[in-house]
Amino acid sequence: MMYPRLFLARNLLKNDGVIFISIDDNEGDNLKKICDEIFGEDNFFTKIIVQSNKRGQTYKQISKTHEYILVYTKNTEAEFNELEKKGDKDDLNYEDDISRFNIRGLRNRNPKFGRFNRPNLFYPIYVRPDIVDKDGFSPISLTQDEHYNVEVLPLNSKGEESCWRWSKKLLLENINSDTHKSDVIAKKKENGEFRIHEKYRKTTYKPKTIWTEKSVINEKGTVQLGKLDLSDFIEFPKPLGLLTKLIKIGSNKDDIILDFFAGSATTAHAVLEQNKEDSGDRKFICVQLPEPTDESSPAYQEGYETISDIAKERIRRVINGYGNNDPIDDGFKVFKLNKSNYKIWEEINSREATVEVIKEQLNLFEDSLVEDYRDIDVLYEIIIKEGYSLNSKIEQKNLEQNTVYKVIENGNYFYVVLDDKVEFEIIEELDYEEKETLFICLDTALTDDDKINLSLRLNLKTI
Repeated sequence: MMYPRLFLARNLLKNDGVIFISIDDNEGDNLKKICDEIFGEDNFFTKIIVQSNKRGQTYKQISKTHEYILVYTKNTEAEFNELEKKGDKDDLNYEDDISRFNIRGLRNRNPKFGRFNRPNLFYPIYVRPDIVDKDGFSPISLTQDEHYNVEVLPLNSKGEESCWRWSKKLLLENINSDTHKSDVIAKKKENGEFRIHEKYRKTTYKPKTIWTEKSVINEKGTVQLGKLDLSDFIEFPKPLGLLTKLIKIGSNKDDIILDFFAGSATTAHAVLEQNKEDSGDRKFICVQLPEPTDESSPAYQEGYETISDIAKERIRRVINGYGNNDPIDDGFKVFKLNKSNYKIWEEINSREATVEVIKEQLNLFEDSLVEDYRDIDVLYEIIIKEGYSLNSKIEQKNLEQNTVYKVIENGNYFYVVLDDKVEFEIIEELDYEEKETLFICLDTALTDDDKINLSLRLNLKTI
């Protein structure tokens, strides 16, 4: 069974959050029902079919070659990014003085529209046949004269009256006697008749619901790990091309991408590479349980005791540069879920709540933090409690009396001192807005007088 892989882009705190969930046939139907219940049926956007294995699973009666990606959006009107035309997707085969382009007929091919209901879009266009550029294009005009003397009407292949897609006004705004500067031109067909064409210059295209390109095949994931010398340590990694495509269509340059099942950290790799490609400032959050590796496996023998160890090493190698890839001027933080550094009050049975028992419990809370705590762990717990993000910047200032930590995010900041005693004089060495700046320290680190005095200067909180 393939477990669902969940990717989120465009920070879900925003209205245009999008969720991609990778799944195969085994649990696809059940997952769809669960997601409809959680996210709402109206928020189901589409199901993408990914050709993950070109050869297919040949040991089965019908060789399965695909997986699925369910797409849900927080806003039913969310807009996805289009993809750049590259390789076999690039159909801009011509080039003029403006840009690269391709052509498509100006006649409206929809049988629901014609002269009968769009009479203003039925009019003659005149071609100048004596001028033909290197691509076989001739200039056009709405005015007939001795040069523009070949009339073209919007008629279908049966000679029936159709109509143009553009009005006369729009056409006049986009034509030029120089075909290399014009957005509408004529080209002679094999039968000698002329067809009117619009030049389209769009360099992007809308993603489709079937993905068959080589970059999304699962085998590519193993090849890419091989370039990082990690292919022996994890099986069936997601291909970089698949995650890159999801990031391109589902995120903007300053968004947050969250992967709930990070595995070998393909998502982090894809975010770093995409930022390098388009100078983006996307951030990734990868969540991975510390799933142990088999003690007999090459990964364990190399010191990778968990899957998350492999993921961390992959991110380090991508940042440090590999193969022909240059180092990336970026970094990442690693957090492990653990118990709180704050002591937890244990409930006392009413029958056992003697004065001695309560006194003993209170004595335990003379120090409100657990024994052997690390400043950095307490700092991050405070950061979360104060509503700051784990990406906050921490500046350490070592004064003669105390070590002061300044936590900064988006122009906001607060101070933390975790020493057993806080010297009141250090306040003079801090930058702060009086009575507004938050200052946090241990409750036992200040005398009662200092608490009163400090609270008159700063927004004091004690642990």
